[in-house]
Amino acid sequence: MSPDNMKRGDFSLHLFNITPQDEQKFNCLVFRKSLELKKVLEAVVTLHVAANYSMPVVSTPSSPSRDELTFTCTSTNGYPRPNVYWINKTDNSLLDEALQNNTVSLNSRGLYDVVSVLRIGWTPNVNVGCCIENVLLHQNLTVSSQT
Repeated sequence: MSPDNMKRGDFSLHLFNITPQDEQKFNCLVFRKSLELKKVLEAVVTLHVAANYSMPVVSTPSSPSRDELTFTCTSTNGYPRPNVYWINKTDNSLLDEALQNNTVSLNSRGLYDVVSVLRIGWTPNVNVGCCIENVLLHQNLTVSSQT
């Protein structure tokens, strides 16, 4: 907090090196200094922690079998836990979640890394997209992959 800013009514608090473990409720108290300290405001503020995910990287099948195509989507260092969608880019429809296997893990920084594997039946000219969604930040990252 800056004394100069507070004189102008700006009581912004700048926090640095925030981690997901800092997410909690805080009691904020404002006192007026006169002959004695007098409480003029009390509020409960919730700190929500969020971090953008990296742009997803989608690997295409290197040697597709005649039965199945496997795509892998990876994105790292986001918070909170993401939603993962696979999209049929031909008609922009969502692919069935049963076709994907997601592994979401906390890394050493306390952020989430996600790996999603999509397995679909073989067809020529498949065009799919992997979407990583961070609901808290309204972030939707989509990367396409074509065979």
